[in-house]
Amino acid sequence: MDPDGDFQFLMDLMSEGSVYEPSSASDSDSEPEHGPLSVQIHSLTADIYLDCPIEELVPARYVREAEKSPVVQQKVWVFRYGYQDARDMDLEMWSNTDIRYRGVFKTLCKVPSFDKDLYDGGSKFELDELFNKSTTAQGQVLYALLHEILEMAHIRRQMYSRRSYFCLSSKLTNYHMDYMTGHHERHKDTPDTAGCISMEIHPGKQDLQPVVPLSTTRESESLADAMAGKVKIMLAHLLNQIRHLHPRGDKVPDQEVYLVGLHGSKLHILRAYFPGKKTSAVWCGKKELPLRSPSEYDQRRDKDCQEEAESSNGTGQQQTGSIDLSEVDDEPDLRTFRVLATREFDLWIKTDFHAAVKALVALVMYLMSGRARLGNLQRIFERYPYEEENEDTDEETEEEREEIRKQIIEEQEQLTQEKTNERVEEEQAVDGLSPFEFTVESDHADNDPDSPWWDWICEDDDEGLDIAEEYAGCGSDPIDGDS
Repeated sequence: MDPDGDFQFLMDLMSEGSVYEPSSASDSDSEPEHGPLSVQIHSLTADIYLDCPIEELVPARYVREAEKSPVVQQKVWVFRYGYQDARDMDLEMWSNTDIRYRGVFKTLCKVPSFDKDLYDGGSKFELDELFNKSTTAQGQVLYALLHEILEMAHIRRQMYSRRSYFCLSSKLTNYHMDYMTGHHERHKDTPDTAGCISMEIHPGKQDLQPVVPLSTTRESESLADAMAGKVKIMLAHLLNQIRHLHPRGDKVPDQEVYLVGLHGSKLHILRAYFPGKKTSAVWCGKKELPLRSPSEYDQRRDKDCQEEAESSNGTGQQQTGSIDLSEVDDEPDLRTFRVLATREFDLWIKTDFHAAVKALVALVMYLMSGRARLGNLQRIFERYPYEEENEDTDEETEEEREEIRKQIIEEQEQLTQEKTNERVEEEQAVDGLSPFEFTVESDHADNDPDSPWWDWICEDDDEGLDIAEEYAGCGSDPIDGDS
């Protein structure tokens, strides 16, 4: 709910009770959901699996790499003194030198609280906090958190020159996109996002190119309604990703869509997988999937063709004919797809905050690996390929990497020492020369940026004016170079 909305509406709510409860919430919403939660989106159905480990949303390789990342290993100031809950710490005493995540927690104080978690049935606002806190602060928390992580991770991919690159950045921009549930089935009931993780190209015009949408709780609603809004946003991003690839209707590649959400102080990540064969069948107006029977001949043929299918990675392969159930995420229904959701991470709690940062870092690493099946990222990695290093864990490889790090550090120290020596020599040469003495080489004014400031700060005087005598006869202060 927008705190700047209709005041009379809040007065009516206060007259009814102290808690604003959604009228659509049923008694069953108060109990935690078990198993998949089915959400109907017009003619489509989303089976949502809650409390999934992050390894089911992001390949385990990137989760392991994120665990070793300095971004995850860095200790947050608010948790350095034994506190497990950041609310027990006085945030006004935050260090002036270690300011990482300071904006996250100070903005988190402005977020209204809910008496229930999102996965426990929905959301209810405490009306007493709506006058002092704003639901829009949740988007600011996500922006601040992602900004810190992306800045520290500092993952860039080179493009056509050494100075050109693309990277990910957080954007606090609300936007709305339409989504489709079939051919000529366009819908405009998508809720606005709270921002996004966008792709930036440097140097160049910084247009908004959303990669991962951000979603927050803005009004009291049931769990099914909240998840339906998030799934609509993901369907809209699916359409945007496919547009970047320009495929034929019967050859839509496999796609995956991620979403980062925040419910009060609880962060969660969603991933939806859309098999290309199923998306193509829906777009072409088919009523059911032509599943092949699991005969021995088909199993042998599938085993022989597995390598070829993996190399194609779903791009440009024929989407017609009989298909195997494993190719559509083991979901036989044509208009049903799966959505995986992590558990809710409470950003106030130390262990949950660490787990949330690790999950986000792993997601960023996967997105920038060139292996993520997101159309807009696939498009730019196709133009500027990036070969990812193989994951090696043997001791010899680690020793080689450590030797390379030492060489780089030594080269940097040597370069720094050379620059320091040059600076000392210049200062010694300057100390031996009066500001009012001119050598033959520097007896003229030029605008060479490499020359010392006294070579060009004043103009030459052709009449031979003695500057020292002129300055001595003047009782005013020296002229400031900035005036």
